[in-house]
Amino acid sequence: MSTTARSTVIGVFTDQAMADQAINDLKNIGFNSNQIRYFGPGATGGSSGNFFDDLKSWFTGQPAPSGSVTNDLTGMGMSNDEAQYYANEYRNGHPMVVVNTANHQQEALGI
Repeated sequence: MSTTARSTVIGVFTDQAMADQAINDLKNIGFNSNQIRYFGPGATGGSSGNFFDDLKSWFTGQPAPSGSVTNDLTGMGMSNDEAQYYANEYRNGHPMVVVNTANHQQEALGI
């Protein structure tokens, strides 16, 4: 998992069941659905299916033009190495859970 300057934690999971469990655990400790985004197989609930466009939109509140995944992530404040890591994980089919932690990073990182 990683944190960004926007109080965001991103988790990469090996399968959907693990991502679902993390989402349930996050909700059980007080995070709400508006703070949690799932991107991967079976994504529903407002996800366009394009993780990085959705993530950009979530951060800015506006639709974002598509671009290089790595460039999109570095534009959100991630280092180039981090951006490449998450882009590769997503392209390899690993589910991702993104949490807007509202300054409760440690609780989210614990999950």
